[in-house]
Amino acid sequence: TRELAQEMAEQASQNKELFLKEMAYRELKVFPDELDEPLKNGVYMGISYVIGGSIPLVPYIVLPISSAIPVSIVLTFCALFGLGSWVTKYSKRSFVRAGFEMVALAGLAAAIGFGVGQLIDTFVR
Repeated sequence: TRELAQEMAEQASQNKELFLKEMAYRELKVFPDELDEPLKNGVYMGISYVIGGSIPLVPYIVLPISSAIPVSIVLTFCALFGLGSWVTKYSKRSFVRAGFEMVALAGLAAAIGFGVGQLIDTFVR
């Protein structure tokens, strides 16, 4: 009943640590106990940055610049689509939609970064 739910919420909110863990799990699907290993998490994050950063750079190492640019863009978008699709393993969303969403967000971030760079360049010159 509504009254029982209200009483349970009031009781749970009195234990703030438990309440925050429950909110993190229910609303964000984050398991707070998984955040207790900062060194391990940092190593994973560092490895992820190296792998993610190398994807757009590899074509420049093995191809001439004129060929490397489009190959780099395509490889990056494919990797982003794959990552977005892989996340659906945990979220039960459409893998196609999640893949395109990741590509679109990354493309938007790249466009904003490029625009800010151009804007700063006009003021610095």
